[in-house]
Amino acid sequence: DLKIPYAVGSGHAFWVPEEGDIPETSDEFGELQIGAHKLATMTVVSEELLEDSGFDIEDFLAKEFAYRIGCEEEEAFLDGDGRGKPLGLLRQLDRVVISENPGHISMDDVIDLQHAIPMPYRKNAVFLMSEDAGRELRKIRTVGNLNIWEGDMCRDMPVKLLGVPVIICDSLPGVESGSIPLLYGDFSHFLIGDRGHRSVRRLNELYARTDQVGFLSTQRVDGKLILPEAVQVLQMKGSASSGS
Repeated sequence: DLKIPYAVGSGHAFWVPEEGDIPETSDEFGELQIGAHKLATMTVVSEELLEDSGFDIEDFLAKEFAYRIGCEEEEAFLDGDGRGKPLGLLRQLDRVVISENPGHISMDDVIDLQHAIPMPYRKNAVFLMSEDAGRELRKIRTVGNLNIWEGDMCRDMPVKLLGVPVIICDSLPGVESGSIPLLYGDFSHFLIGDRGHRSVRRLNELYARTDQVGFLSTQRVDGKLILPEAVQVLQMKGSASSGS
């Protein structure tokens, strides 16, 4: 495991007279361990396909493997259960902001979410939201009938919300009762440990008897949230029928 030190407490500054004694303070440090969970994907193709294909199939597989691994990593980094995979960011938070209404996001909810994290972490903060949450928020307009998004709407590229960059994440759920479709914070405090470089290996001998070739790609990763106070989530209020 990789051992990562982090500050869990800090001292204070003091007003002191000229040539006066400066009080000593002791910073407190903790230690996180980042493991290495293995993610892999493989496929087998025939030699005939390799010889007869009209495009670079190895390049295609490299991109396909990257997409597969990327999707699995994203899901695990957000909501992984920690069993053979990373423990997701959502499972490392100890508190949430609850929306005013079930199944609906308001701008008041977004503002409450922003103010749920301390000011120092807002400087580099971004919104991470589901496609459904982004679609709903884009429909909200100001009193002057202007869209709240800042960006190029013609290109379908909303850039900022309330002056904050927006990232759309397919792995987050829709705007429904009890779900978490929106996060806000400085995600640089979520450390991802990549072991080595992702590569694609060609397995020629293993499938030689059937005149096939295997292609294998692996990645060893883990992730830990060092400062939970740097990230906050919006959870949709439960419906009245659920008793939440």
